[in-house]
Amino acid sequence: MLETIRKVDTVIFDKTGTVTEGAFALLEFTPLCSAEGAQSYAEAVQGLSATQPLFAFRSFGKTNAVLSGAISSGSVSGELHLVASLERYSEHPLAQAIVKHAQSEGVDLLNAKEVEIRKGLGLTGNVAGHQVFVGNRRLIEEQGISIGDGIDQQAQQWQSLGYTVAFYGWEGKLRGLMAFGDRVKKDAAIVVADLKKRGINTMLVSGDARETTAFVAATLGVDDFVAEALPHDKTAVIEQLQAQGQVVAMIGDGINDAPALAQADLGIAVGSGTDIAMKAAAIVLMNNSLGKLPEVFELSYHTQRIVRQNLFWAFIYNTLGITLAVAGILTPIMAAGAMLLSSLSVIGNSLRLSRK
Repeated sequence: MLETIRKVDTVIFDKTGTVTEGAFALLEFTPLCSAEGAQSYAEAVQGLSATQPLFAFRSFGKTNAVLSGAISSGSVSGELHLVASLERYSEHPLAQAIVKHAQSEGVDLLNAKEVEIRKGLGLTGNVAGHQVFVGNRRLIEEQGISIGDGIDQQAQQWQSLGYTVAFYGWEGKLRGLMAFGDRVKKDAAIVVADLKKRGINTMLVSGDARETTAFVAATLGVDDFVAEALPHDKTAVIEQLQAQGQVVAMIGDGINDAPALAQADLGIAVGSGTDIAMKAAAIVLMNNSLGKLPEVFELSYHTQRIVRQNLFWAFIYNTLGITLAVAGILTPIMAAGAMLLSSLSVIGNSLRLSRK
C-alpha cells in the first residue's frame, strides 16, 4: 500500500460528505399548484434580480404571495408532508435534511408503500394514495416530465451559486422544487493545493448537477470535474484513467462511492462515512476532516526514503564486513559487534518515522 501511495498521480474526490460537510439544510421548498400556476411562477422568478442571487434565493418564499394564486396558502405544509413521508425511507443527506425540516415544523410523517430507491437519481413510492417521486433532473426526465424554462432558469441560478436543487411531484406531474445548502470543508481547498504542489492531478466527481459541481470545483481549485455521475460512472472514470496508465486514488464516504473505492488503485474513505465505504477502502481517515490526507502521502514518501537508506547502508555494512572477514582482518567477535551496530543503525533510522 505504501508503494502504491508513492505512485499515485491522480486523486479523485467525491463531493457530498467528502469535500463538503454533507450537513445539508433545506433552504427553500416551493410548490407549484397547477400548469397555470407553474407558468405564473416561472414569470415571477424570471423577474428576480440576477445581480443579488443570495437575496433572491432567500426572498423567494416572499414571492409566493404575489404569484396571482400560483401557490395556494397552506400548500407548502401539505406537500412537504408527502415529500418528507417518502424521503424518510432514504439515507441520503438531502432526504435527511427534508425529514429534519419537516419534523422541526411539527409534521407527522406518513408510511409509504412500494418505495424504490433509484441510486444517483432519487426515489419513488406511494404515499397516501399518491405515486410520489423526488429526485434530480435525470429522475424527472425519466418520468417523461418537462421542466418549464422559467423554473429551469431558477434551478440553474441556484446551482451556479453552489446550491443543490431537487424536484418533486406525483401522478406524473411536477409539483415543485427544493434548494439545499451545504458548506465546503474548511481544509478541503488546502488539501487540494497541497496535492497539486506534489504534482498530483486532482478531480471532483459528483452526482450533482453540472452548475453545482462546477461551483464547488472552482472553490476547491481542482484540475477537472465530472458532474451528474451515477455510481457506475464514477467507476468508469477511474477505469478510463487507469487505462491511460495513471495510478488513481479515490476519496469517498457513501454507499455510492464503494464501487469506485474498490476499483481505484488506492481507496481512501472518510471516517464519518458508511461502513461499506470504509470496508471497500484501503485507508480510512478517522474523522470527517481531510486535513490528514497530506500526511498519508508524506508518511509514504518518508517511509520509502528510510527503507532505501536502510537497504543502502545494510549493503555497505555487509559488503565491507565480508571483505574484511575474508582478508582475515575482521575476527568473529568484531563481526558480531559490527552486525549489532548495523542493526542498531537501521532501528535508529526507522525510529525517525515516529517523529513524523
